[in-house]
Amino acid sequence: MSNQIIGILLVLAWLVPIAGCGSSAPQPGGGATAQRYQAALRITNHDERARQLLQVASAQHKAKDAAGAKRSVTDATAAAKQVADPIGRSSVYTLLASTQAWLGNRYEAKQALRTAREAVGQIEETESKARALAAVAEVQGYRLKNAGEAADLLRDAEKLVADLEDASGKASVLSLVAKTYARIDKASEADRTFDAALEAAGSIEDPLRRSDALTDAAAAQIDAQRTDAAIDTLTQAAESARQIENPFGQALKLADIAEQLSKAGRAADAHRLLDEADKVTDGISDVGLKGQAMDRVRSLMGSLPKK
Repeated sequence: MSNQIIGILLVLAWLVPIAGCGSSAPQPGGGATAQRYQAALRITNHDERARQLLQVASAQHKAKDAAGAKRSVTDATAAAKQVADPIGRSSVYTLLASTQAWLGNRYEAKQALRTAREAVGQIEETESKARALAAVAEVQGYRLKNAGEAADLLRDAEKLVADLEDASGKASVLSLVAKTYARIDKASEADRTFDAALEAAGSIEDPLRRSDALTDAAAAQIDAQRTDAAIDTLTQAAESARQIENPFGQALKLADIAEQLSKAGRAADAHRLLDEADKVTDGISDVGLKGQAMDRVRSLMGSLPKK
C-alpha cells in the first residue's frame, strides 16, 4: 500500500505558475542553497515543488537565513495550494505545518494543519485516511505540543481500521499509530496498539506478507525505542520468512530482517541471518534474480557493523 500512496502523491500537474516564480523575485540565500531554491521553483509538479521548497527553507533556517526561509515557505505554500488530490494535499500541508512549527511560526502551523485535516476528511480510501490522520496527529502532538488532541486523532485512526479486512494494511496502520503514540509520550497507548498491530500481522496466512508486516512492525518498535520487543518481533518475522517457498523472496526478506536487527543493536544476529540468506540464494535458478539477491545480501554483509 505504501508504494500506491507514494504514486498517488506524485500525480503530475503542469505549467501552473506560483507566486514568486518570476525572474524578478528575490533569491533567498546564496551559493548552493540559492541554486536549490531556483531548481525547486522550476519543478512543475506542485506537490514535489512544495516539498523541495520546504527542504530549502529548513536549510536556510539552519543557516540563520530568516528572510530566505520565509520566502521559500511562502513559495511552498503557494505550491501547496495547487495540490488538488486530497491525499497529496493532506500530506503536503502536514509537512508545511511541521516546518512552520519548527521555524517558530505557531499560528501559521496551526492554519496549515487545519487545511491538512480538511483534506483528510475528503479522503475516501480507509487505510490512506487513517495514515493521514496519524501524520496530522504527530505534528499536533510533537511539534505543537498538543498531546491530548493528537491522541484523539490517533484513536480516530484506530477506529477507521478496526474493521479493515486487509490484515496487512491494518497491521501497517496500527504500527504507525503506535509509533506516533510513543512519539507524543503516550506509552500505554503505544504498547496497546503495538499489540493490536502484531495480532493483525500474525493473522496473515501468506508467509511473505506476514513477514513483511512483522518486519514493518519491528521497525516501528525500534523507532519507538522498544528494542527488546522489536527483537522478539523480528524473530517471528524470520520464522515466517523461512516458510517462503520462493528462494528469491526468502533471501531478500531475510536480508531485510537482518538490516532491522542491526538497527536494534544485534550485529552478530544480523550477520548470522545474512549468512543464512546467502545460502538461500544458491537455490535461485534464474541468473538475473540470483545476482540481484546476492548483491543485496553481500552489500549488507559489507556495510552493516560486525559488532
